Amino acid sequence: MSYELERVLKIGINREDELVYLVRWKDYGSDADEWISARGMKKARGLINDFTKDHPLLVEYAKNELEKRTLEKKIRFFHRQIDQCLDLIDAIREKELVAKRVVQEHVRVADGLRRNRDDMDVYVNTVGAVDVFEDVIVIE
Repeated sequence: MSYELERVLKIGINREDELVYLVRWKDYGSDADEWISARGMKKARGLINDFTKDHPLLVEYAKNELEKRTLEKKIRFFHRQIDQCLDLIDAIREKELVAKRVVQEHVRVADGLRRNRDDMDVYVNTVGAVDVFEDVIVIE
């Protein structure tokens, strides 16, 4: 026994964001009506064309709604991408601040070492001068 479509009753959008059609099967009542995706209706193109001719505003509304949902998904995707980029920028800025603090600490330590070295040079020069004088014999 083969099943044949009688007509398209409605158009809609399923959870997977695909166009779907509510169809009536030939020789069956409304209790057998079924939603079928547009992909599954390739052989029933004539019935879809008839429905489109009879209900152009419904078809246009469904297609616009589908496009809107697709765009909303893309927008949410790009928002997530932007959020990830902003998180990376924040992490980089934090690492830059840490690196800046480390450099500042190294400069502070280097300055301290430089001061200590300069103090040592003064001390060595002073002690060296005293040593020179100690080697001199002063005769009175």
